[in-house]
Amino acid sequence: MTEEFREHLERVEIRDDDTGNILIEELISLFSKLDTERGPVSTSAIKQIIDREIDGKIDLDYSLRCLYWIILKNELSEIFKYQITAKCLKCNRTETYKEKLNFIPLVPQHSQDLEDSLQERIHQITADSVGPFCGVSSLQDYCDHCKNITNMETTNMIQFPKILILWLERFGIGKERNDDEVIIRPQIKASSHEYELYAIINHYGTKDSGYYNADIKCTNQQWHRFDERHVTESPLDVLSQRNEGFRSSAALILMYRRIE
Repeated sequence: MTEEFREHLERVEIRDDDTGNILIEELISLFSKLDTERGPVSTSAIKQIIDREIDGKIDLDYSLRCLYWIILKNELSEIFKYQITAKCLKCNRTETYKEKLNFIPLVPQHSQDLEDSLQERIHQITADSVGPFCGVSSLQDYCDHCKNITNMETTNMIQFPKILILWLERFGIGKERNDDEVIIRPQIKASSHEYELYAIINHYGTKDSGYYNADIKCTNQQWHRFDERHVTESPLDVLSQRNEGFRSSAALILMYRRIE
């Protein structure tokens, strides 16, 4: 896994109960094997923990507690944030609205470059961008203080995160799975920031059934594929070395790290 995630696991406090503790130990052991062993590395021990059974049924509550305990202990400050400030030009009253997004949703469209989709999404959020970090526009809207429709000046500001997460909306309500192939690039630009791809969660199958795996760029800069049973070399290892875009109809979640 990534260096940040490894360091994060070492910082997680041990609980009095066993929630997450055994899973953390197995993950650390897995990382050690990935550093020292060649060929596929088994993940069966981790799967057994996640799929712990009670009376012949998987204890999903325990599995979720383990994962949430690990994930929620991570730093959540570095997420996508934007702020909208609206000023009434009649009474000068100002209202500020803040929003935080753990991920940016994008609708997959056939052969569309996800970098272009991201730029369009950011433009929608900022409404009328006039700079790399903010947008200012004028419109008519209802002022709660004046109780009138009046001219409003709005300012939109974006705080770009260290980790940028893109969620491809492949599962619509009452619709079949969106299988459109999209173009993914190892590096993308968001406003004035550049980001490097380091993880993809893939889904295969239909909306009602299927399976997941993940391609992750590890600390040795090599890509590995993680599934329910093994960790193997990822086909992205060759694609990423070319530094070219590649197509995927399986990608569901993409994680990019800001290049400092």
